[in-house]
Amino acid sequence: MPITKTLGEALKLLRSRRGWPQKQLAATAGITKGMVSSYEKGKQVPTLATLDKILNAFEADLCDLYWAIEFVSGTQRPVHDVSELFRLGHAGSARAVARRPSGAAVASEPGGETAGDPQLPAFVETAFREVTEGILQIVRYYLLLSAKKPS
Repeated sequence: MPITKTLGEALKLLRSRRGWPQKQLAATAGITKGMVSSYEKGKQVPTLATLDKILNAFEADLCDLYWAIEFVSGTQRPVHDVSELFRLGHAGSARAVARRPSGAAVASEPGGETAGDPQLPAFVETAFREVTEGILQIVRYYLLLSAKKPS
């Protein structure tokens, strides 16, 4: 699955776990509903500044985003859990219950995208994947350090 689609599904998962419609996220983050829709569909990639606005609107951190990316890609590890705000049932409505996106448990093959999926140039896809993997390594390192601290 392309990283843009994975990130989009992860953002959608966090939003649906909060029980928010797209317009509420857009208003809280100070962006347009169209931007939220584009990000969730994987048509566009948010800048780091915009991603920061979205995470701040959710009251989320990189650990929550990392958890959501792992969840939608089917690679969840038991090292960490999502924040209380994003646990199922927290928002108190039936709409807050998010299902795993279709195909999340199935690993995708390279080039397995459908004809309608947007395609980024290979160098952009590679660079974005490397940046995302770097962020995930930082989060893992932070989680390991925090787990080793004496109580």
